[in-house]
Amino acid sequence: MSVEIVLVRHAETEGNAAGLWQGKANSDLSPMGLDQVTRLRKWFAGERFDRVVVSPLGRTQETARGVVGDDFETDERWREPSVGEWEGLSHKEIADRFPEKYGALLGREDVLLDDEWFSDVAVRTNEAFTDLVNTASDGDRILVVSHGLALMMFTSRAMGNPRSGSIHLQTNTGVTRIRVDNNKVEFVSYNDTSHLDPVVRRPRPDETQIILVRHGETVSNLTGEWEGQQEGLLSPRGHEQARLLGDMGLPVGAVYSSPLKRARDTGSQIAGRLAQDLVPIRDVQEMHFGEWEGMLPIDIAKQFPDDWAAIRDLDEDRPRGRTGETFSIVQKRVTTAIDSLASRHTGDTVAVVSHGGASRAFVLGILGFDYPDRRRLSILGNTAFARVLYTPRGTQLASWNSAPHLR
Repeated sequence: MSVEIVLVRHAETEGNAAGLWQGKANSDLSPMGLDQVTRLRKWFAGERFDRVVVSPLGRTQETARGVVGDDFETDERWREPSVGEWEGLSHKEIADRFPEKYGALLGREDVLLDDEWFSDVAVRTNEAFTDLVNTASDGDRILVVSHGLALMMFTSRAMGNPRSGSIHLQTNTGVTRIRVDNNKVEFVSYNDTSHLDPVVRRPRPDETQIILVRHGETVSNLTGEWEGQQEGLLSPRGHEQARLLGDMGLPVGAVYSSPLKRARDTGSQIAGRLAQDLVPIRDVQEMHFGEWEGMLPIDIAKQFPDDWAAIRDLDEDRPRGRTGETFSIVQKRVTTAIDSLASRHTGDTVAVVSHGGASRAFVLGILGFDYPDRRRLSILGNTAFARVLYTPRGTQLASWNSAPHLR
């Protein structure tokens, strides 16, 4: 059975705009929040939701009502936790008055906020999620409108407890899509803000933002052949995808790409639109598939049955195609390459055009996951992108699988 759950954080409130902690206390939507609701409603136009479930707090109900009308139900388990004495205070005020507890919060420790621990919030939101899946019919699509902390704690547990602090807080009206197929949870997207303007915000002066892009559709993507480190030619659709991505005018200060042709042809559209040079980086290229390059999966399974079964079914990270690379090798080299770029571009946003397998390996590494965990996160779509933030507190996944130019 397959079910899709779409998770949305409520629109910006007056409290959010003022930088205040809200918890259970309510706050009206700000003018920006009302605009976000309008944009989200237009973005969801034509999508079917078989059920809509929201937190009982006013800001989530106001968001849901602006998007789908009054046809929704409430579930207490999706509410924001009470933050006790912190409610109505700014981050600075909390840091000054409660330094130890605030530091533990920033470190993603299990903090007692008021009447709940972080872990309690994770448990109740995941129980609510499980109930939604268990009561759904095959093919159902369910919309949930909740809150920043509640969704953060849900995501951490549902994704399999990634490295502490490695997931950025979901943006107001940010969209996360989860596919549950035979009880296996896969995050198709995380914090997609394609409906907002700007889609990509500039980082803080002490941060570096990496826009990680997958190349446009190739001829081999259409036929199903494994390209690996073969050059690969963009299909007509792939060229159009790359052109549309370039037309977005991503706010980047530099554009890098894998040296493989399909990545360079995609990256040149981004760089050309910004009148910048495209700089090739060898170590962000795709995994080498050894003797499997250019082959169809069905033929690989027939000719290499033992290796295929070990890698695909038993999650053994063997060299692909006997002479190719392992997942762990790819993860290490891509991480080293992008870490180096980030250190040279503090305070800026940089685009890196890579590949499906290489980009997922890199992001899974940020989350602290290895090859057996790969199915927790879907492959980026062609010319879709992720945002990764390098911050003083560590590296964070800010979004995954956004493609506003393709809608």
